Amino acid sequence: MIPFRDVIPSRIAPIVTVGLIALHSAIFLLVPAEFSWQGPIPWFLLHDGWIHLVSNLWALWLFGDNIESRLGHWRYLLLYVLTAASAAVVQVWAAPGSWPPVVGQGGGPGGAIAGIIGGYMLLYPGSRILVIVPRFLSIDVVEVPAVAFAGIWFATQLLLTLGRLGDPATGGGVLFLAYGGGFAAGIGLVWLFKQGQRDKRWWDESDR
Repeated sequence: MIPFRDVIPSRIAPIVTVGLIALHSAIFLLVPAEFSWQGPIPWFLLHDGWIHLVSNLWALWLFGDNIESRLGHWRYLLLYVLTAASAAVVQVWAAPGSWPPVVGQGGGPGGAIAGIIGGYMLLYPGSRILVIVPRFLSIDVVEVPAVAFAGIWFATQLLLTLGRLGDPATGGGVLFLAYGGGFAAGIGLVWLFKQGQRDKRWWDESDR
């Protein structure tokens, strides 16, 4: 199955989402895997492998455009940065020796993506993802609950952290706590951002 978009059309061009995807991809191709964050490249833009990169950017593409459409470009970018920072804070609290972060740690892009998913679940709990299902002589497009794909993303992140379970500073449990911190921050921040906005709902969750 190949998820390619959700059922909610975006009202605005997702320029921040596309820009983040391009920036993540460029840094992944240019920054060596052993890089340790010491200066100009923010830790939340670093990935440690193709699976890590693709799973994060796919989730960003599926969920990010609607959050950007609802919050606007600048609030959405602020959400991304703050959820990444929240995940990093949780990680450092759980394992003080995990700072400065290295590629692949939970306070990195995974924390920000978890925050985007959390905000999406708050705004569109009944949404669905369109999935391409190749068959022998045809291709079908089916809808699956968005929460199911969010669960798949979290499961992927957990599997990617299993190899670090022996490291007390970057262990899988610590990383998953960081993702949870990003997820919770995304829910809280989107709720706060919504409070000052006039309700411009154009998509009724009850219709889906």
